[in-house]
Amino acid sequence: MTAEQNISTGKITALIGVVSSVITIVLTVFNTYTKWQIDAADQRLKERGQELEAIFKQRTADIEALKERTSRYTFVKTLFQDLESNDSKKQTLTINLIRLTLTEGESERLFRGFTNSPDQTLQKVGNEGIAVIQKEKSSAQVASEKEREGFLYLREKKFDDALKAFEAAEKSFPTYHNVYEISNLLRKERGNFSNPEARKRILKRIIDEYSWGMPDDIKDQLRKISDSNT
Repeated sequence: MTAEQNISTGKITALIGVVSSVITIVLTVFNTYTKWQIDAADQRLKERGQELEAIFKQRTADIEALKERTSRYTFVKTLFQDLESNDSKKQTLTINLIRLTLTEGESERLFRGFTNSPDQTLQKVGNEGIAVIQKEKSSAQVASEKEREGFLYLREKKFDDALKAFEAAEKSFPTYHNVYEISNLLRKERGNFSNPEARKRILKRIIDEYSWGMPDDIKDQLRKISDSNT
C-alpha cells in the first residue's frame, strides 16, 4: 500500500470516527429530549390527575353539604305548623328549635322574612326570632370578652380570678367554646391553685382538651408556663 493510500485510509477512518461521534451525540441529545418530553407528559398527567381528584373530592363534599342542608330545611319545614299555634310556649319552643337547626345567618333570613309576612302571627314569630338571635349575639359577645379575660388571668397565674371570669362567660353563654368545661375543671381544682405543679397540670389539660377558641399567642404562652421548671 502506497503512502497516499495510507493517508487516504487514515482520513476515511478519522471521518468515520467523527461521524460516529456526531451520531452518538445526536442520539444522546435525541434520547435526552425524548425522555424529557415523556417525563414532562407524565408530570402533566399526574398533576391533572391530582386536579381531577381534588375536584371530585370538592364536589363530593358539596353534595354531602347539600344533603345535610336539605335535611335541616326539611325538618324546619315540619315545624311551621307549630309556629301558627296560639300556644305561646309551643311557639317559643319551635323558635328555639329552628335556631338550633339553622345557622345564625339562615335563621336571621328566615325570621326577617316572617316579619314581612301579611300574617300577623308569622310577623310576631319573626320578631321573637330576631330578638332571640340578638340576645344570643349579645351573650356571645360577653362570653367572648370574659373568656379572653380568663385566659389572661391564667397566663398571669391568677387562677381564682380566671375561675370568676370563666364562670361569668359560662353564665352568659354556657355553650360558648369550652367555657363550661374550663369552669368545671377550675372549680374541681380550686383547692390546688396554690400548688405550682397542680397549676401546670391544669394548664396542660386546658391546652390539650379545652383550647377551642383560645388565641394562638395565649396558647403558646400558657404552654411555655405548663412546660417550665418553675
